[in-house]
Amino acid sequence: MAVATGGFATRAVGAALLLACGVVLSFPHADRTVDSFCFLSATRLFVQRESPYAEDVWSGATGGYYSDRHGSPAHSSCEARWAYPLTTAVLLAPFGLLPLELASPLWMATDIAGAVAGIVLMWRSVGGARGLGLVFAIAVIFSQPFLLMLMGGQPSGMGLALVGLLCRSLRAQASVGTGLTLVALAFKPQVWALPMIVMIASDLRAHRTRTLMAAVGAGSLVALVSLLVLPEWPLQWVEGILNARVALIPVLPTAWGLAHDVLGDTAFGFPLVAAVSGAVAVLIRPLRLEAITGLALAIPLSLFVSPHVWSYDFLVLALPWAMLLSLTSRLTGSPRFVALVVFIGLSSVLPWLLFVWGNARGQETTSALIPALTALALAVMLRTARSIPHAI
Repeated sequence: MAVATGGFATRAVGAALLLACGVVLSFPHADRTVDSFCFLSATRLFVQRESPYAEDVWSGATGGYYSDRHGSPAHSSCEARWAYPLTTAVLLAPFGLLPLELASPLWMATDIAGAVAGIVLMWRSVGGARGLGLVFAIAVIFSQPFLLMLMGGQPSGMGLALVGLLCRSLRAQASVGTGLTLVALAFKPQVWALPMIVMIASDLRAHRTRTLMAAVGAGSLVALVSLLVLPEWPLQWVEGILNARVALIPVLPTAWGLAHDVLGDTAFGFPLVAAVSGAVAVLIRPLRLEAITGLALAIPLSLFVSPHVWSYDFLVLALPWAMLLSLTSRLTGSPRFVALVVFIGLSSVLPWLLFVWGNARGQETTSALIPALTALALAVMLRTARSIPHAI
């Protein structure tokens, strides 16, 4: 009992230190020109029972010019209306109970602490060697999507923490925890649609009803709360998506944006998706995949297929990156060197190069290569290893 208590105390102190560091590092984010302001405004409107999909309400809450972190006047980054379903506001509602001056630094502190916690949980879940753990952590913390998270306040770090918790639940075969974490991840549905479908299908095949019951129960509760607060929100949300967000598809770093940029038509995204997913399917067909491995493959494919993601969403690629690096310990000689080069290229070098080039061109569509190549590289690595490591 003393050991257990000591371990809990150590974790509690570590969490408190991470949160404190996050507050110190994120205090400049109490401005209204970063993406976190949009999420916080939506949660405040939800708490106040107002609609973030009504243009006059949304513009009144988020519109105008504000001083950015450098003291220069800048326009709010929020669009004409909120882009996410109201269920996202339900899941993030605790932030909406606080004034912006408190909610903003707490948001970023949670984001930073969540990212660090996610890194640790993921590395442990894939059974990574202790000597390579620091390499993995450095690669993620200095990655392009991590920097964008710090600059814009996107909740990518919170997503990383949830992925880490999901991996831990899968390893522990904690059915209820897995189901609840899946629902929590739905705060960014465009990122998690495919992984959730894959995991639900896996649960159905394995007759794991407790996971499904937990997910359906928690998801229904979240949906019910959102409908009780604003019954008409689904129609308002869909209308906003069709009127504004669909037009952005050709310029986003997805299969569809890449197809429009390189091949001249978003319709060519279908053969791109078929080619990447088909190649992955062929490579992994002889293998017996466990749940975490399936999740690690589903994440990059989901990012590639999704019609609406930006490169800051790519932080969740940390899981397949962790698995790539962990699998290198099974290799020796030249194959191991090549695997390390692939890991560094996909997690660090290529994202930065494509991001810089995309900014110079005025669009970042070619960054879609990152999730596509990550999925292919992981499938090749798994096939090369011939079997899944015991810890994966």
